[in-house]
Amino acid sequence: MEAAEKMLLGEIKNALVFTAGAGHHAERDFAWGGTYASCAGPAIYNARTRFGHGRFAILDTDCHHGNGTRDIFLEDADVLHVCFYDSDRIEGKGAKICVDTGWHSTDESYMRRKRHAVSFLT
Repeated sequence: MEAAEKMLLGEIKNALVFTAGAGHHAERDFAWGGTYASCAGPAIYNARTRFGHGRFAILDTDCHHGNGTRDIFLEDADVLHVCFYDSDRIEGKGAKICVDTGWHSTDESYMRRKRHAVSFLT
């Protein structure tokens, strides 16, 4: 939450936040995968409550699907969720993107897919 607040106050330009390993499994209605609280959910809620509606991007680089983050923000087109997982699909009004970087990827192909997927953010 602190990083989002500092960005919105103009104290810092950008932030890279490493959250709890399983922080992306807590869904709206239940916990799973050893996760009882969302990492991104409270930060975005706090930023919107304190500073007004905003757009956010979540790049989930864990090796499996961030189902909780996806569930929380599925219908929110102002939250881009890019999940590097083992399938290619787009859902949630086009703002929820899965990029196939599954078990069969080499280091080279994994990095190529990630660079391609985030190139539109720069």
